[in-house]
Amino acid sequence: MTGQIQAEGLAGRNVAVELISHDAGGPAGQPEKIEGTQQLTLGGDGEQVPVRFELVPEKVGRRTLRLRVKAPREDHQAADDRQEVDVEVVDHKTKVLLFAGGPSREYQFLRNQLRRDRNVVVDVLLQTGAEGLSQDAHEILLEFPATIEELFEYDSIVAIDPDWGRLTAAEQDLMNRWVNDQAGGLIVIAGPVNTDQWVQDSRVGNKLRELYPVVFHRRFAVLDDARFGSKSPWPIEFTREGQEAEFLRIEDSAAASARAWSEFPGVFGHYAVKREKDGATVYARFSDPASADGGRQPPYFVGQDYGSGLVFFLGSGEMWRLRAEDEAYFERFYTKLIRHVTQRRLTRGSHRGILIAGDRYLLGSTVTVSARLTNARLEPLESAQVLLEVGLPDSTLETIRLAADPLRAGYYRGQFTARKEGVYELQLPVPESSDERLTHRIQVKVPDLEREHTVRNDPLLSDLAQKTGGHYYDSLDKALGAGSPEGPLVDNLRDQSRTVTLPSKPTPLWDNEWTMAILCALLCFEWLVRRLMKLA
Repeated sequence: MTGQIQAEGLAGRNVAVELISHDAGGPAGQPEKIEGTQQLTLGGDGEQVPVRFELVPEKVGRRTLRLRVKAPREDHQAADDRQEVDVEVVDHKTKVLLFAGGPSREYQFLRNQLRRDRNVVVDVLLQTGAEGLSQDAHEILLEFPATIEELFEYDSIVAIDPDWGRLTAAEQDLMNRWVNDQAGGLIVIAGPVNTDQWVQDSRVGNKLRELYPVVFHRRFAVLDDARFGSKSPWPIEFTREGQEAEFLRIEDSAAASARAWSEFPGVFGHYAVKREKDGATVYARFSDPASADGGRQPPYFVGQDYGSGLVFFLGSGEMWRLRAEDEAYFERFYTKLIRHVTQRRLTRGSHRGILIAGDRYLLGSTVTVSARLTNARLEPLESAQVLLEVGLPDSTLETIRLAADPLRAGYYRGQFTARKEGVYELQLPVPESSDERLTHRIQVKVPDLEREHTVRNDPLLSDLAQKTGGHYYDSLDKALGAGSPEGPLVDNLRDQSRTVTLPSKPTPLWDNEWTMAILCALLCFEWLVRRLMKLA
Protein backbone atom coordinates (compact mmCIF):
# COMPACT_ATOMS: atom_id res chain seq x y z
CA MET A 1 0.00 0.00 0.00
CA THR A 2 1.44 3.33 -1.08
CA GLY A 3 0.25 6.70 0.20
CA GLN A 4 1.19 10.19 -0.91
CA ILE A 5 1.93 12.78 1.81
CA GLN A 6 1.76 16.45 0.83
CA ALA A 7 2.40 19.46 3.05
CA GLU A 8 2.96 23.20 2.81
CA GLY A 9 5.20 25.36 4.97
CA LEU A 10 6.66 22.29 6.70
CA ALA A 11 9.53 21.32 4.39
CA GLY A 12 12.16 19.19 6.08
CA ARG A 13 10.02 18.36 9.12
CA ASN A 14 9.89 14.73 10.27
CA VAL A 15 6.49 13.17 10.96
CA ALA A 16 5.25 9.70 11.88
CA VAL A 17 2.87 7.95 9.50
CA GLU A 18 0.69 5.06 10.71
CA LEU A 19 -1.23 2.46 8.75
CA ILE A 20 -4.27 1.14 10.60
CA SER A 21 -6.74 -1.50 9.41
CA HIS A 22 -10.09 -2.91 10.50
CA ASP A 23 -12.94 -4.93 9.01
CA ALA A 24 -14.93 -2.85 6.51
CA GLY A 25 -18.53 -2.09 7.28
CA GLY A 26 -18.33 -3.15 10.91
CA PRO A 27 -19.79 -1.28 13.91
CA ALA A 28 -18.14 1.81 15.35
CA GLY A 29 -15.49 1.09 17.96
CA GLN A 30 -14.49 -2.29 16.49
CA PRO A 31 -10.91 -3.51 17.09
CA GLU A 32 -8.26 -1.91 14.93
CA LYS A 33 -4.80 -3.13 14.04
CA ILE A 34 -1.72 -0.97 13.55
CA GLU A 35 -0.09 -2.50 10.49
CA GLY A 36 3.03 -0.35 10.69
CA THR A 37 4.60 3.04 11.47
CA GLN A 38 7.20 4.93 9.46
CA GLN A 39 9.11 8.18 9.88
CA LEU A 40 8.85 10.52 6.90
CA THR A 41 10.59 13.76 5.94
CA LEU A 42 8.12 16.21 4.40
CA GLY A 43 8.93 17.76 1.04
CA GLY A 44 8.52 21.29 -0.26
CA ASP A 45 5.21 23.05 -0.72
CA GLY A 46 2.87 20.82 -2.73
CA GLU A 47 5.47 18.07 -3.21
CA GLN A 48 4.10 14.55 -2.83
CA VAL A 49 6.32 12.19 -0.83
CA PRO A 50 5.44 8.47 -1.06
CA VAL A 51 5.25 6.20 1.95
CA ARG A 52 5.02 2.45 1.33
CA PHE A 53 3.74 -0.38 3.52
CA GLU A 54 3.74 -4.08 2.68
CA LEU A 55 0.94 -6.20 4.14
CA VAL A 56 0.21 -9.90 4.22
CA PRO A 57 -3.58 -10.43 4.32
CA GLU A 58 -4.66 -12.73 7.13
CA LYS A 59 -8.21 -13.47 5.96
CA VAL A 60 -10.55 -13.12 3.04
CA GLY A 61 -12.99 -10.20 2.89
CA ARG A 62 -13.23 -6.46 2.59
CA ARG A 63 -10.97 -4.45 4.87
CA THR A 64 -10.55 -0.73 5.49
CA LEU A 65 -7.04 0.73 5.49
CA ARG A 66 -6.48 4.13 7.13
CA LEU A 67 -3.32 6.16 6.63
CA ARG A 68 -2.80 8.66 9.46
CA VAL A 69 -0.16 11.36 9.83
CA LYS A 70 0.85 12.58 13.27
CA ALA A 71 1.16 16.18 12.20
CA PRO A 72 3.23 18.81 14.06
CA ARG A 73 1.63 21.57 16.12
CA GLU A 74 1.87 24.05 13.26
CA ASP A 75 -0.76 22.06 11.36
CA HIS A 76 -4.12 23.80 11.86
CA GLN A 77 -6.23 21.46 9.71
CA ALA A 78 -6.62 18.01 11.26
CA ALA A 79 -9.28 16.84 8.81
CA ASP A 80 -6.74 16.14 6.05
CA ASP A 81 -4.31 14.20 8.25
CA ARG A 82 -5.99 10.87 7.46
CA GLN A 83 -7.30 9.01 4.45
CA GLU A 84 -9.20 5.72 4.15
CA VAL A 85 -9.68 3.18 1.39
CA ASP A 86 -11.44 -0.19 1.21
CA VAL A 87 -9.64 -3.19 -0.26
CA GLU A 88 -11.03 -6.58 -1.23
CA VAL A 89 -8.94 -9.59 -0.17
CA VAL A 90 -9.68 -12.71 -2.24
CA ASP A 91 -8.28 -16.21 -1.81
CA HIS A 92 -7.74 -16.84 -5.48
CA LYS A 93 -4.73 -17.22 -7.73
CA THR A 94 -5.10 -15.32 -10.99
CA LYS A 95 -5.23 -17.79 -13.85
CA VAL A 96 -3.69 -16.37 -17.02
CA LEU A 97 -3.65 -17.77 -20.53
CA LEU A 98 -0.59 -16.51 -22.42
CA PHE A 99 -1.62 -16.77 -26.07
CA ALA A 100 1.03 -15.85 -28.66
CA GLY A 101 1.52 -16.17 -32.37
CA GLY A 102 5.25 -16.79 -31.90
CA PRO A 103 8.03 -16.83 -29.28
CA SER A 104 8.78 -13.11 -29.27
CA ARG A 105 10.89 -11.48 -26.57
CA GLU A 106 7.73 -10.02 -25.02
CA TYR A 107 6.29 -13.52 -24.77
CA GLN A 108 9.42 -15.08 -23.29
CA PHE A 109 10.03 -12.42 -20.62
CA LEU A 110 6.37 -12.30 -19.64
CA ARG A 111 6.09 -16.10 -19.47
CA ASN A 112 9.09 -16.28 -17.14
CA GLN A 113 7.74 -13.49 -14.96
CA LEU A 114 4.29 -15.03 -14.58
CA ARG A 115 5.77 -18.45 -13.88
CA ARG A 116 7.74 -17.00 -10.96
CA ASP A 117 4.71 -15.17 -9.52
CA ARG A 118 3.26 -17.22 -6.65
CA ASN A 119 -0.13 -15.53 -7.08
CA VAL A 120 -0.49 -16.49 -10.75
CA VAL A 121 -1.21 -19.74 -12.57
CA VAL A 122 -0.06 -19.39 -16.18
CA ASP A 123 -0.92 -21.66 -19.11
CA VAL A 124 0.62 -21.01 -22.52
CA LEU A 125 -0.58 -21.50 -26.07
CA LEU A 126 2.12 -20.88 -28.66
CA GLN A 127 0.63 -21.08 -32.15
CA THR A 128 4.00 -21.88 -33.76
CA GLY A 129 4.68 -24.61 -31.20
CA ALA A 130 4.37 -28.32 -31.82
CA GLU A 131 3.53 -31.29 -29.65
CA GLY A 132 6.37 -32.10 -27.28
CA LEU A 133 7.56 -28.49 -27.09
CA SER A 134 8.97 -27.65 -23.68
CA GLN A 135 7.67 -24.45 -22.07
CA ASP A 136 8.05 -23.18 -18.51
CA ALA A 137 4.37 -23.03 -17.60
CA HIS A 138 1.78 -24.81 -15.50
CA GLU A 139 0.15 -26.28 -18.60
CA ILE A 140 0.93 -26.19 -22.32
CA LEU A 141 -2.07 -25.97 -24.64
CA LEU A 142 -2.02 -27.16 -28.23
CA GLU A 143 -5.44 -25.77 -29.15
CA PHE A 144 -7.48 -22.75 -28.08
CA PRO A 145 -10.08 -23.60 -25.38
CA ALA A 146 -13.22 -24.64 -27.27
CA THR A 147 -15.75 -25.12 -24.46
CA ILE A 148 -17.28 -22.88 -21.81
CA GLU A 149 -15.76 -24.99 -19.04
CA GLU A 150 -12.25 -24.70 -20.51
CA LEU A 151 -12.24 -20.97 -21.34
CA PHE A 152 -14.26 -19.59 -18.44
CA GLU A 153 -11.77 -20.84 -15.84
CA TYR A 154 -9.27 -18.18 -16.98
CA ASP A 155 -9.29 -14.76 -15.34
CA SER A 156 -7.10 -13.05 -17.93
CA ILE A 157 -5.83 -13.67 -21.46
CA VAL A 158 -2.71 -11.93 -22.77
CA ALA A 159 -2.72 -12.21 -26.57
CA ILE A 160 0.66 -11.30 -28.11
CA ASP A 161 0.39 -10.87 -31.89
CA PRO A 162 -1.89 -13.91 -32.30
CA ASP A 163 -3.40 -15.17 -35.54
CA TRP A 164 -7.10 -14.90 -34.69
CA GLY A 165 -7.97 -16.31 -38.12
CA ARG A 166 -7.03 -19.80 -36.89
CA LEU A 167 -9.88 -19.72 -34.36
CA THR A 168 -13.25 -21.09 -35.45
CA ALA A 169 -16.34 -18.88 -35.46
CA ALA A 170 -17.59 -20.73 -32.37
CA GLU A 171 -14.32 -20.07 -30.53
CA GLN A 172 -14.44 -16.38 -31.47
CA ASP A 173 -18.00 -16.16 -30.18
CA LEU A 174 -16.94 -17.92 -26.97
CA MET A 175 -14.11 -15.41 -26.56
CA ASN A 176 -16.61 -12.56 -26.83
CA ARG A 177 -18.89 -14.16 -24.24
CA TRP A 178 -15.97 -14.68 -21.86
CA VAL A 179 -15.20 -10.95 -21.80
CA ASN A 180 -18.78 -9.74 -22.09
CA ASP A 181 -20.55 -12.11 -19.69
CA GLN A 182 -17.84 -13.42 -17.38
CA ALA A 183 -15.86 -10.17 -16.79
CA GLY A 184 -12.76 -11.60 -18.41
CA GLY A 185 -9.68 -9.38 -18.59
CA LEU A 186 -8.15 -9.23 -22.06
CA ILE A 187 -4.78 -7.70 -23.04
CA VAL A 188 -4.20 -7.59 -26.81
CA ILE A 189 -0.77 -6.72 -28.22
CA ALA A 190 -0.23 -5.91 -31.88
CA GLY A 191 2.80 -7.27 -33.69
CA PRO A 192 4.60 -7.28 -37.04
CA VAL A 193 3.81 -10.89 -38.01
CA ASN A 194 0.12 -11.75 -37.61
CA THR A 195 -1.81 -8.56 -36.84
CA ASP A 196 -1.97 -7.17 -40.37
CA GLN A 197 -2.84 -10.63 -41.65
CA TRP A 198 -5.86 -11.30 -39.46
CA VAL A 199 -7.14 -7.71 -39.72
CA GLN A 200 -7.74 -8.37 -43.44
CA ASP A 201 -8.90 -11.97 -42.87
CA SER A 202 -12.61 -12.49 -43.55
CA ARG A 203 -12.62 -15.49 -41.20
CA VAL A 204 -12.26 -13.11 -38.25
CA GLY A 205 -15.80 -12.00 -37.45
CA ASN A 206 -17.23 -8.96 -35.72
CA LYS A 207 -17.58 -10.80 -32.41
CA LEU A 208 -13.81 -10.74 -32.04
CA ARG A 209 -13.16 -7.39 -33.69
CA GLU A 210 -15.60 -5.76 -31.26
CA LEU A 211 -13.30 -6.66 -28.39
CA TYR A 212 -10.56 -4.34 -29.63
CA PRO A 213 -10.80 -0.72 -28.39
CA VAL A 214 -9.43 0.55 -31.72
CA VAL A 215 -10.76 0.66 -35.28
CA PHE A 216 -8.55 -1.00 -37.88
CA HIS A 217 -8.15 -0.03 -41.51
CA ARG A 218 -10.00 -2.43 -43.80
CA ARG A 219 -9.02 -2.58 -47.47
CA PHE A 220 -9.64 -4.79 -50.47
CA ALA A 221 -5.94 -4.73 -51.23
CA VAL A 222 -3.80 -5.83 -48.33
CA LEU A 223 -1.54 -2.95 -47.33
CA ASP A 224 0.93 -3.22 -44.52
CA ASP A 225 -0.05 -1.10 -41.51
CA ALA A 226 2.64 -2.61 -39.32
CA ARG A 227 5.21 0.12 -38.84
CA PHE A 228 8.10 -1.54 -37.06
CA GLY A 229 11.86 -1.45 -37.31
CA SER A 230 12.48 2.26 -36.94
CA LYS A 231 16.16 3.22 -36.77
CA SER A 232 15.61 5.13 -33.54
CA PRO A 233 13.16 4.73 -30.63
CA TRP A 234 10.29 7.12 -30.04
CA PRO A 235 9.04 7.95 -26.53
CA ILE A 236 5.54 7.05 -25.41
CA GLU A 237 3.50 10.22 -24.89
CA PHE A 238 0.99 9.80 -22.07
CA THR A 239 -2.34 11.57 -22.16
CA ARG A 240 -3.87 13.14 -19.06
CA GLU A 241 -5.76 9.90 -18.45
CA GLY A 242 -2.52 7.95 -18.76
CA GLN A 243 -0.72 10.21 -16.30
CA GLU A 244 -3.52 9.72 -13.76
CA ALA A 245 -3.86 5.93 -14.24
CA GLU A 246 -2.32 4.25 -11.22
CA PHE A 247 -2.04 0.88 -12.99
CA LEU A 248 0.44 2.40 -15.46
CA ARG A 249 2.80 3.67 -12.77
CA ILE A 250 6.12 1.85 -12.69
CA GLU A 251 7.29 3.74 -9.59
CA ASP A 252 5.57 4.36 -6.27
CA SER A 253 4.56 7.98 -6.82
CA ALA A 254 3.04 9.72 -9.84
CA ALA A 255 6.03 12.09 -10.12
CA ALA A 256 8.62 9.32 -9.89
CA SER A 257 6.71 7.22 -12.42
CA ALA A 258 6.49 10.16 -14.83
CA ARG A 259 10.24 10.65 -14.55
CA ALA A 260 10.86 6.95 -15.19
CA TRP A 261 8.67 6.94 -18.30
CA SER A 262 10.33 10.16 -19.55
CA GLU A 263 13.77 8.55 -19.22
CA PHE A 264 12.60 5.49 -21.17
CA PRO A 265 13.90 5.97 -24.76
CA GLY A 266 10.73 4.48 -26.18
CA VAL A 267 9.71 1.88 -28.74
CA PHE A 268 10.70 1.31 -32.35
CA GLY A 269 7.31 0.61 -33.87
CA HIS A 270 3.55 0.48 -33.61
CA TYR A 271 0.59 -0.87 -35.53
CA ALA A 272 -1.21 1.99 -37.26
CA VAL A 273 -4.94 1.96 -36.52
CA LYS A 274 -7.63 4.20 -37.93
CA ARG A 275 -8.67 5.61 -34.56
CA GLU A 276 -9.79 4.66 -31.07
CA LYS A 277 -13.39 3.54 -30.69
CA ASP A 278 -16.05 5.78 -29.22
CA GLY A 279 -16.05 5.40 -25.45
CA ALA A 280 -12.51 3.99 -25.35
CA THR A 281 -9.79 5.72 -23.30
CA VAL A 282 -6.44 6.60 -24.87
CA TYR A 283 -3.73 6.40 -22.22
CA ALA A 284 -0.71 7.01 -24.47
CA ARG A 285 0.26 7.77 -28.07
CA PHE A 286 3.21 6.94 -30.31
CA SER A 287 5.26 10.13 -30.61
CA ASP A 288 6.91 9.82 -34.06
CA PRO A 289 5.69 12.92 -36.00
CA ALA A 290 5.87 10.97 -39.27
CA SER A 291 3.16 8.62 -38.03
CA ALA A 292 0.61 11.38 -37.34
CA ASP A 293 -2.73 10.98 -39.09
CA GLY A 294 -4.89 14.06 -39.43
CA GLY A 295 -2.71 16.00 -37.01
CA ARG A 296 -3.02 13.39 -34.24
CA GLN A 297 -0.47 10.85 -33.09
CA PRO A 298 -1.64 7.22 -33.30
CA PRO A 299 -2.95 5.63 -30.09
CA TYR A 300 -0.52 3.24 -28.41
CA PHE A 301 -2.16 2.37 -25.05
CA VAL A 302 -5.97 2.14 -25.29
CA GLY A 303 -8.50 0.62 -22.91
CA GLN A 304 -12.23 0.09 -22.93
CA ASP A 305 -15.05 -1.48 -20.98
CA TYR A 306 -16.63 -4.30 -22.94
CA GLY A 307 -19.74 -5.60 -21.26
CA SER A 308 -18.70 -6.62 -17.78
CA GLY A 309 -15.02 -7.05 -18.72
CA LEU A 310 -12.02 -4.85 -19.53
CA VAL A 311 -9.84 -4.84 -22.65
CA PHE A 312 -6.44 -3.14 -23.03
CA PHE A 313 -4.60 -2.65 -26.35
CA LEU A 314 -0.84 -2.17 -26.82
CA GLY A 315 0.42 -0.88 -30.17
CA SER A 316 3.47 -3.20 -30.12
CA GLY A 317 5.09 -5.83 -27.93
CA GLU A 318 8.09 -3.80 -26.81
CA MET A 319 7.61 -3.36 -23.09
CA TRP A 320 10.53 -5.74 -22.61
CA ARG A 321 12.72 -2.76 -23.47
CA LEU A 322 11.84 -1.35 -20.02
CA ARG A 323 14.23 -3.94 -18.60
CA ALA A 324 17.14 -1.89 -19.94
CA GLU A 325 16.17 0.88 -17.53
CA ASP A 326 15.24 -1.36 -14.60
CA GLU A 327 14.19 -5.02 -14.63
CA ALA A 328 11.51 -4.20 -12.05
CA TYR A 329 9.76 -1.81 -14.46
CA PHE A 330 8.73 -4.62 -16.81
CA GLU A 331 7.47 -6.72 -13.92
CA ARG A 332 5.50 -3.86 -12.37
CA PHE A 333 4.00 -2.87 -15.69
CA TYR A 334 2.49 -6.26 -16.47
CA THR A 335 1.65 -7.16 -12.87
CA LYS A 336 -0.41 -3.97 -12.46
CA LEU A 337 -1.91 -4.23 -15.93
CA ILE A 338 -3.09 -7.81 -15.42
CA ARG A 339 -4.53 -6.90 -12.02
CA HIS A 340 -6.31 -3.95 -13.61
CA VAL A 341 -8.07 -5.95 -16.32
CA THR A 342 -8.99 -8.81 -13.98
CA GLN A 343 -10.22 -6.75 -11.03
CA ARG A 344 -13.90 -7.09 -11.91
CA ARG A 345 -13.72 -10.83 -12.32
CA LEU A 346 -11.88 -11.38 -9.04
CA THR A 347 -14.35 -9.29 -7.02
CA ARG A 348 -17.61 -10.13 -8.78
CA GLY A 349 -18.77 -12.32 -5.87
CA SER A 350 -20.81 -14.68 -8.06
CA HIS A 351 -20.40 -16.50 -11.35
CA ARG A 352 -23.93 -15.37 -12.20
CA GLY A 353 -23.07 -11.73 -12.76
CA ILE A 354 -21.21 -8.60 -11.82
CA LEU A 355 -22.09 -5.24 -10.29
CA ILE A 356 -20.28 -2.26 -11.81
CA ALA A 357 -19.92 1.17 -10.19
CA GLY A 358 -17.15 3.58 -9.24
CA ASP A 359 -15.37 3.54 -5.89
CA ARG A 360 -15.29 7.24 -4.91
CA TYR A 361 -17.78 10.05 -5.49
CA LEU A 362 -18.26 13.62 -4.34
CA LEU A 363 -21.32 14.61 -2.36
CA GLY A 364 -24.21 15.40 -4.69
CA SER A 365 -22.84 13.33 -7.57
CA THR A 366 -25.00 10.97 -9.57
CA VAL A 367 -23.95 7.35 -9.01
CA THR A 368 -24.55 5.18 -12.07
CA VAL A 369 -24.82 1.45 -11.37
CA SER A 370 -24.71 -1.27 -14.03
CA ALA A 371 -25.23 -4.99 -13.63
CA ARG A 372 -24.65 -7.95 -15.90
CA LEU A 373 -26.76 -10.96 -14.86
CA THR A 374 -27.31 -14.49 -16.13
CA ASN A 375 -29.79 -17.20 -15.24
CA ALA A 376 -28.96 -20.59 -13.78
CA ARG A 377 -27.94 -21.82 -17.26
CA LEU A 378 -25.46 -18.90 -17.59
CA GLU A 379 -27.62 -17.34 -20.29
CA PRO A 380 -28.55 -13.62 -20.23
CA LEU A 381 -31.25 -12.97 -17.66
CA GLU A 382 -34.60 -12.02 -19.15
CA SER A 383 -36.38 -9.68 -16.76
CA ALA A 384 -37.76 -6.16 -17.12
CA GLN A 385 -36.00 -4.96 -13.98
CA VAL A 386 -34.03 -5.99 -10.90
CA LEU A 387 -33.91 -4.31 -7.51
CA LEU A 388 -30.73 -2.92 -5.95
CA GLU A 389 -30.49 -2.43 -2.18
CA VAL A 390 -28.49 0.65 -1.20
CA GLY A 391 -27.31 0.83 2.40
CA LEU A 392 -26.82 4.50 3.29
CA PRO A 393 -24.19 5.85 5.72
CA ASP A 394 -26.90 6.45 8.38
CA SER A 395 -27.81 2.72 8.32
CA THR A 396 -31.06 3.29 6.44
CA LEU A 397 -31.91 1.28 3.33
CA GLU A 398 -33.12 2.41 -0.07
CA THR A 399 -34.25 0.29 -3.00
CA ILE A 400 -33.25 1.38 -6.51
CA ARG A 401 -34.74 -0.05 -9.69
CA LEU A 402 -32.28 -1.15 -12.36
CA ALA A 403 -34.05 -1.26 -15.72
CA ALA A 404 -33.15 -3.72 -18.47
CA ASP A 405 -31.05 -2.41 -21.34
CA PRO A 406 -33.20 -2.82 -24.47
CA LEU A 407 -30.11 -3.17 -26.68
CA ARG A 408 -28.13 -5.71 -24.63
CA ALA A 409 -29.68 -8.80 -23.12
CA GLY A 410 -28.84 -9.38 -19.49
CA TYR A 411 -27.69 -5.81 -18.79
CA TYR A 412 -29.36 -3.54 -16.26
CA ARG A 413 -28.75 0.07 -15.42
CA GLY A 414 -29.91 2.62 -12.85
CA GLN A 415 -28.71 5.59 -10.84
CA PHE A 416 -29.16 7.49 -7.61
CA THR A 417 -27.84 10.69 -6.04
CA ALA A 418 -25.25 10.55 -3.26
CA ARG A 419 -26.84 12.95 -0.76
CA LYS A 420 -24.96 11.87 2.37
CA GLU A 421 -21.26 11.61 3.15
CA GLY A 422 -19.85 8.24 4.09
CA VAL A 423 -19.80 4.62 2.91
CA TYR A 424 -22.61 3.18 0.77
CA GLU A 425 -23.17 -0.59 0.63
CA LEU A 426 -24.69 -1.81 -2.66
CA GLN A 427 -26.27 -5.27 -2.69
CA LEU A 428 -28.06 -6.94 -5.58
CA PRO A 429 -29.84 -10.26 -4.86
CA VAL A 430 -29.20 -12.53 -7.86
CA PRO A 431 -32.52 -13.64 -9.37
CA GLU A 432 -33.19 -17.38 -9.60
CA SER A 433 -30.63 -18.14 -6.89
CA SER A 434 -30.90 -19.31 -3.30
CA ASP A 435 -29.03 -16.53 -1.54
CA GLU A 436 -26.39 -15.19 -3.93
CA ARG A 437 -25.71 -11.47 -3.75
CA LEU A 438 -23.54 -9.09 -5.75
CA THR A 439 -21.98 -6.45 -3.49
CA HIS A 440 -20.05 -3.23 -4.00
CA ARG A 441 -19.01 -0.42 -1.66
CA ILE A 442 -18.54 3.22 -2.59
CA GLN A 443 -17.23 6.15 -0.58
CA VAL A 444 -18.77 9.62 -0.80
CA LYS A 445 -16.99 12.67 0.56
CA VAL A 446 -17.48 16.42 0.62
CA PRO A 447 -15.27 18.23 -1.92
CA ASP A 448 -12.62 20.32 -0.24
CA LEU A 449 -10.61 21.71 -3.12
CA GLU A 450 -9.41 24.79 -1.23
CA ARG A 451 -7.72 22.68 1.44
CA GLU A 452 -6.47 20.02 -0.95
CA HIS A 453 -4.77 22.61 -3.19
CA THR A 454 -3.85 25.56 -1.02
CA VAL A 455 -0.90 26.74 -3.11
CA ARG A 456 -1.79 29.81 -5.16
CA ASN A 457 -1.80 28.97 -8.86
CA ASP A 458 0.23 31.91 -10.19
CA PRO A 459 0.48 30.66 -13.81
CA LEU A 460 -3.29 30.22 -14.05
CA LEU A 461 -4.05 33.62 -12.50
CA SER A 462 -1.48 35.34 -14.72
CA ASP A 463 -2.93 33.70 -17.82
CA LEU A 464 -6.45 34.70 -16.78
CA ALA A 465 -5.39 38.33 -16.27
CA GLN A 466 -3.57 38.44 -19.59
CA LYS A 467 -6.50 37.00 -21.56
CA THR A 468 -8.90 39.53 -20.03
CA GLY A 469 -6.65 42.52 -20.72
CA GLY A 470 -5.44 43.03 -17.17
CA HIS A 471 -2.26 42.71 -15.11
CA TYR A 472 -1.38 40.18 -12.43
CA TYR A 473 0.48 41.20 -9.26
CA ASP A 474 1.78 38.29 -7.19
CA SER A 475 2.82 40.43 -4.19
CA LEU A 476 1.83 43.60 -2.38
CA ASP A 477 5.18 45.26 -3.19
CA LYS A 478 4.61 44.81 -6.92
CA ALA A 479 1.08 46.14 -6.59
CA LEU A 480 2.58 49.28 -5.04
CA GLY A 481 4.97 49.59 -7.97
CA ALA A 482 8.18 48.06 -6.63
CA GLY A 483 9.87 46.08 -9.41
CA SER A 484 6.73 45.69 -11.48
CA PRO A 485 7.05 46.36 -15.24
CA GLU A 486 3.33 47.19 -15.39
CA GLY A 487 3.70 49.95 -12.81
CA PRO A 488 1.69 50.35 -9.61
CA LEU A 489 -1.85 49.01 -9.43
CA VAL A 490 -3.40 52.48 -8.98
CA ASP A 491 -1.98 53.66 -12.31
CA ASN A 492 -3.59 50.71 -14.11
CA LEU A 493 -7.08 51.27 -12.73
CA ARG A 494 -9.14 52.59 -15.59
CA ASP A 495 -11.32 55.66 -15.09
CA GLN A 496 -14.88 54.33 -15.02
CA SER A 497 -16.65 57.68 -14.60
CA ARG A 498 -19.33 58.55 -17.20
CA THR A 499 -21.03 61.74 -18.29
CA VAL A 500 -24.78 61.41 -19.01
CA THR A 501 -26.53 64.19 -20.95
CA LEU A 502 -30.26 64.64 -20.20
CA PRO A 503 -32.56 65.93 -22.99
CA SER A 504 -34.25 68.51 -20.69
CA LYS A 505 -34.11 70.01 -17.23
CA PRO A 506 -35.34 67.66 -14.50
CA THR A 507 -38.83 68.51 -13.22
CA PRO A 508 -38.64 69.38 -9.50
CA LEU A 509 -41.12 67.49 -7.38
CA TRP A 510 -40.40 68.11 -3.72
CA ASP A 511 -39.50 71.74 -4.37
CA ASN A 512 -43.05 72.35 -5.69
CA GLU A 513 -45.25 74.44 -3.27
CA TRP A 514 -48.48 72.69 -4.25
CA THR A 515 -46.98 69.26 -3.53
CA MET A 516 -45.90 70.32 -0.05
CA ALA A 517 -49.35 71.83 0.65
CA ILE A 518 -51.13 68.63 -0.35
CA LEU A 519 -48.83 66.50 1.83
CA CYS A 520 -49.41 68.76 4.84
CA ALA A 521 -53.18 68.64 4.30
CA LEU A 522 -53.17 64.85 4.16
CA LEU A 523 -51.18 64.61 7.37
CA CYS A 524 -53.57 66.99 9.15
CA PHE A 525 -56.55 65.00 7.90
CA GLU A 526 -55.01 61.76 9.25
CA TRP A 527 -54.43 63.41 12.66
CA LEU A 528 -58.02 64.69 12.79
CA VAL A 529 -59.46 61.25 11.95
CA ARG A 530 -57.44 59.62 14.69
CA ARG A 531 -58.63 62.15 17.26
CA LEU A 532 -62.29 61.86 16.31
CA MET A 533 -62.26 58.04 16.13
CA LYS A 534 -60.14 57.81 19.30
CA LEU A 535 -57.55 55.65 17.57
CA ALA A 536 -54.19 54.93 19.16
